[in-house]
Amino acid sequence: MNTHYQKVTAKKKESTFFHLYIFLFIMQSSIDKKNINIEAIIYGSTDPPVSTTIPSSLKGYDIKNFLTFSHSMKVPLDSCIIVKVAQNRRKTHFSFHIVEDDKDFSKFANRTHIQVIIFPKSIRLRIHCADGRVSTRDYSAKTQAQEIVKTVCRDFFKLTHDIAYALYGDRDNLLDPIPPTKSILEYNPFLTDVWLLRRFWIKADRTLKEESDIHFNYSHARSIVFSQDFEYRNYNWEEMVALSLTIEYGSYEKTKVLLRKEKKETRAQRKEEKKKEKRRKKKMGNSPAENLGIISPMDNASLEYTHFPKWMMDDKKLRKKKHEIVEKVKKYESTGIVELKSMFIKCCLKNQFFGALKFSIKCTAPESTSAPSDFILSFTETKLYLLDIDDQSEVFSIDLPLVRRWKPINLGKITLYYYKSTSAKILSEWEIQSPNAFYILDYFTSLVNFVKQQDIIEQKGKRVTTSKVGKTEAILKTNPTLIETIIDNPDFDQFSDEDDKGPIGLTGEVLKRFDPPNKQLPDFLDWKKLRSENEEMTMLEELKGIFTDEETPKIDLKPYSISQHDDIIESGCELLRSIILQESISPIADATSWIQNNLPENMLTQSVIGWQLQGPSENTNDTIGTISRCIMYVFKSELSPLDSFVALNFTRSILMHYARQQWKEFDFVDMAEQVDENLGDVLKPVFNITRRLIYPLSTLVLEVSSDLLPDAHSLLYINESIAMALMLCSVAIAYALCDAGIAKDLLLPILQNLSSVPTYDPISAYELSDALVPILNSISSNEATQKALLSQRHTSNVDINSILNCILELYQFTHYMTSPVAVFCISRSPRVLTPPELPSNIPEASHIYQIARESALALWNFSDGRCSAMAQELSLAATNFFFVFIESTKDLSLSNQISKVFKILLQCLERTNDVFIQNPNILDFLNVNDPVHSILLKLMDSAEDKRANLSLLALDSVSQKHRIAVLEDSGQRIIKELKNLPETCDETIIHQVSDSFRIFATMVLSLSKESQAVNKHRKDLIDFGNDLVNIMKEENIDLEERNLQIPGLINRLRGFVNLGKSFNEFSHVSLNTKRIDMLTIDTKAVIETNQNRTSSFYELPVSLTPPDISGVTDSLSKLSIQIKRFKYEYDTDISLY
Repeated sequence: MNTHYQKVTAKKKESTFFHLYIFLFIMQSSIDKKNINIEAIIYGSTDPPVSTTIPSSLKGYDIKNFLTFSHSMKVPLDSCIIVKVAQNRRKTHFSFHIVEDDKDFSKFANRTHIQVIIFPKSIRLRIHCADGRVSTRDYSAKTQAQEIVKTVCRDFFKLTHDIAYALYGDRDNLLDPIPPTKSILEYNPFLTDVWLLRRFWIKADRTLKEESDIHFNYSHARSIVFSQDFEYRNYNWEEMVALSLTIEYGSYEKTKVLLRKEKKETRAQRKEEKKKEKRRKKKMGNSPAENLGIISPMDNASLEYTHFPKWMMDDKKLRKKKHEIVEKVKKYESTGIVELKSMFIKCCLKNQFFGALKFSIKCTAPESTSAPSDFILSFTETKLYLLDIDDQSEVFSIDLPLVRRWKPINLGKITLYYYKSTSAKILSEWEIQSPNAFYILDYFTSLVNFVKQQDIIEQKGKRVTTSKVGKTEAILKTNPTLIETIIDNPDFDQFSDEDDKGPIGLTGEVLKRFDPPNKQLPDFLDWKKLRSENEEMTMLEELKGIFTDEETPKIDLKPYSISQHDDIIESGCELLRSIILQESISPIADATSWIQNNLPENMLTQSVIGWQLQGPSENTNDTIGTISRCIMYVFKSELSPLDSFVALNFTRSILMHYARQQWKEFDFVDMAEQVDENLGDVLKPVFNITRRLIYPLSTLVLEVSSDLLPDAHSLLYINESIAMALMLCSVAIAYALCDAGIAKDLLLPILQNLSSVPTYDPISAYELSDALVPILNSISSNEATQKALLSQRHTSNVDINSILNCILELYQFTHYMTSPVAVFCISRSPRVLTPPELPSNIPEASHIYQIARESALALWNFSDGRCSAMAQELSLAATNFFFVFIESTKDLSLSNQISKVFKILLQCLERTNDVFIQNPNILDFLNVNDPVHSILLKLMDSAEDKRANLSLLALDSVSQKHRIAVLEDSGQRIIKELKNLPETCDETIIHQVSDSFRIFATMVLSLSKESQAVNKHRKDLIDFGNDLVNIMKEENIDLEERNLQIPGLINRLRGFVNLGKSFNEFSHVSLNTKRIDMLTIDTKAVIETNQNRTSSFYELPVSLTPPDISGVTDSLSKLSIQIKRFKYEYDTDISLY
C-alpha cells in the first residue's frame, strides 16, 4: 500500500510541476508578447469547446500540452493544430491554417479571437467518381490534395495519368477545386466526402486509350451532356444521345420500349426538377454559380441519370425527335461497350470548349473603342477566347504563349498584359472586370501548368517507345503475355457462379461493384416460401433410431411439440430483416423481447444469449452481427434439424445479401496494399482471376486490416456471422443424416467433438464440409436416401439442392482458407499476432477459441507440414481451454483451473506467432512436395516476372471447374498456334505458345496432384514441352515432316486434357440403404394442425427437437478425461478440488 501511495504522490507532483511550468511560461511570455483568445475543440469529440488565452509566442507542441494538462482535453497522439480564421465581419467565410508543432501563433497576433481545432493524425475520405464508385481510405492528415489524387487514380481507379483531375468539395461547383498543393485540412477539415472529376479535357483524345480511363471519363462526360445548361446546339447531340442509349440498353428492341413511357418519364422529370430547385435554394443560397458569373459544365447535374437529357425533354421540338434517335441505335447495337464509350467521348471533344469553364466578365474588347459590355471568357489548349454572350461567337482571341502576366487590381478587377503578335515588343493591357477574378487567375495558371506537364509526358512516352525498339531481352524478363493470358482472358467469365457472384466487370486490374442477388427484397424476403403448404403423410414419418450399433446408446424419439401462437422461423427472420433495413427503432430491445418469447430451456444457451446481447452494437454492422448470432442460437436450440437448417440457411442468405451491398464500398486490393505491399502483391492477381471467391477473399482482407479501419472490423463481424450460420447449417444436416441412419459412422465422431456452445470452429467446419459434400452428392442420385432424409420431422420447405448448395459454399470457404494465399494472409492478421486477454464470458472465450483454431489450421497447412505437431498442440490447447471455461460456468469450483489452461494456450499461440513472424515471404508458405508449388518455387527464385508467377499460384487455389476451364482454354490456344505455324517461328509466336504451355502444365499438375502417378504425368509434360519447343525452334526442319508431327502433338495434348478431367473433386461414398429402418410416430396433432392451417401469421406449427442428450457421459466424467490428457501432455498437476 505504501508503494502505491508513493507512486500516486509522485505522479501528482509531476503534474503539479508541469502546471507550474506552463503558468510561469505564460507569465514570462505575456511581458512582451500579445495574448490571443482561442476556442479549442477536438475534431469528432462531443466535449464542449474550451475557451482560454494563450501568448502568441507559444509553440504548437506547448499548446497541446497546455490543453492536455491544464484543461484535461483528450488530445490525440501525433495530432495537428488547425487554426480557423474568419475572413469577414459577418463570419460567413473562413480560412484554415495548419500550425506545426515547432511554430508559434505570431502571425495571428493581430486577431483577438480564433478557433483552434485539434485534428487526428489521419483523415478518412470517401472519394466519389462520376460512375458511382467510392474509394474509402485513410490518409495522413497533412497529405496534399495532389498526392491523394495521384494515389487514388493509380491504385483505385487505375487511371493512366492523374494531372488532368482534381478533387472537389462540391460536385456541383467546379469553380472551386481543392488546391493541389494544399491538404484537405487547409481547405475544409470537416470534409468527409470529396469528388474526383476531370478538370481539363484538353488533349483528352490523345490520353484516353486504356479501358479504365474510358469508363471513368465517359461517366463524367455523360453527366456534363445531360446537365440542364448543356449547350447542345454546338454539338451533334442526336448521335451522343443515341450512343448513350445503346450503352445503357444494349439493343434496339430494349431501347424501343422507352417510347411507350413518355408520359411517365415526363412526370418523373418534372418531379425531379422541383426537388433540385428546393435543394438548390436551401443549400446554395448565394452560390458562386449565380453571383460569380460562372457557367459550370456540370451545373445542377445529378449522377443519377435519366434516359434522355432534361433539356431535350423540356423542349417540344427536341422531344419529337425521340423516335429518330432510337432508330439510330440500330447502327450501334453490334459495337462493343468500350468502343461506344470512346465514340461518345470523341463526339464530345469535337467542340474545343467541352468541359471548359466559361467566366462571365465585363470589359472593352481589345482593339475596340466601344463601351464596356458583357462577354464570356474561356480557354482552350492554345488560346484565350473572348466570346459573345448571346451566340458565343468569337470576338477576340490570344495565343497563350503571348500572355505574359496577370495583375489583380482588387477582388473584382484584373489587368492582362500580352503581346499582339510574336514579333511585337510592346506589351498591351487589357482590363477585365469580374466578381470571380481570382478564380480566373487560378484556372489560367493551372491550365498552363497542365499543358506543360502533358507535353513533358508525351515527350517521355516517345523516348521510351524509341528506346524499346529491338530490345527483346527486356520483353523476355517481364513476360507480359503470360499475365495477359491469365488475367485478361474474356472466356473466363463463364467461371462465375450464379449463387455466389463476386465483383462484376473485372477488366484488367480494376475491382468494380458487385451485383445484388437475382431476387430483390420483395421475393427474397418472402417468409411464406419458408414453409410447405401441402405436407404429405410420408414426409411426416420418422425413422426408427439414430444408431443401430449396440455400442452406442439409443435416443428415444419424442412426439412433436406444437407451437400454435409463436412462429419462431418467420418472426426471427422478420426481426433480422427489420434491423438490416433499419426499420427497428431499438434493435437490442426488440431482439431481447423476441428471445424472451422463444427462450430455450437449456440454461447454458440462455446464458450465452444473454452475454451475446451485450456484444458490440456501436454501429449497424455490429448490431446486425450480434443479433443474428442470438437468432441462430435460438434456431439451433429450439428447432428440429431440418427446420433448423431452413431457418439458419435463410438467415445466412439475408446476411450474405446485406454483406454484398457493403463489399461495394471497399477496394480490397487497396486495403491489402495499405497493410503490407507483399500482401497486396499476393492478393491482386487472385482478385483479378476469380470472381467466385469474393466471400473468403473479403474475409481475409478485412481480417488483416481490422486494426486499421473500424469499418473493416465491423464488416468482418458480419462475415464471421455468415461463416457461423454456414457451420450451424452443416451441423443441422449432419444430425438429420444421423437421425436417418445415413453415414452416421462417418459423421458421429465429428459431431461428438463439437463444443456444447455453438460457435464457428474453422477445423470442425472443414471436417464437416469435407464429409458432407460427398455424402450429399451420393444422396442426390439415390431416391431411397432422399426419402429417408426428407422424412425427418419438419414443417418447413426443404429442398435437397438447397442443402447441397449451402454445404458447397461452406466447402469452398473452408478449403480456400487452407490454401497458401489464405494461410499467408492469416499469418499477417493482427488478432492472430496479438496475445488475447483472459475472457470474462463465453462469447469472449469462443472468440479466442475461434482465433486459436484458425491459427492451428493455418499452421497445419504451413509449408511442407513441418509445424504439424505444433498445430496439433495448439488445437488441443484451444479445445481444452474452451471446454474447461464452459464447464466452469456450471461448476464454480473449476474457476481456478481457467488461468492454468489459458496460460498453456498463450504459450502455444506465442510459438505460433514466432513461426509466422520469422516467415514473411509467400515462398515460405509453399509446399516443396506439392508438384505445382515446387515449380513455382523455382520460377519465383529466377528472373521471371513475379506477378505472372503469383497468378499461377492464384489459379492453383480456385475450384476444379475453374481449373478445367483454364486447362481447356490454354490447350486450345496451343492447338490454334500449332495449326497456323509459319515456316519460321518468330519470338512472338514462341512466347505465346510458351506462356500457354506454362498455364496448361500447371493446371494438369494441379488437377492430378492427388494421383499416385503425378510424377509420371510431370515427366510426360516435360517431354511434351521439349517436343513442342523443338518443332518451333528447329530452323532446318522439313515442313512436311513437321506437319506430320503436329497431329501427334495435338493428340498428346488432348490426352492431357482428358487426364485433367478424369479426376473427381469429391470422393464417392457408398450408402447402405439396408440399415435404414422406419419408425411410426404419432403425428396426428401435426396433421390436424396442417389441415386446418389458415393464412394467419401465428398458426404455423414448428417442430421442436428433444433435449440434447447426445453426450454419452456427464460433465464430470468428460472433465476427468480432459484433465488426464492435460497431465499427460503438459505434465501439469490439475486437480478437481
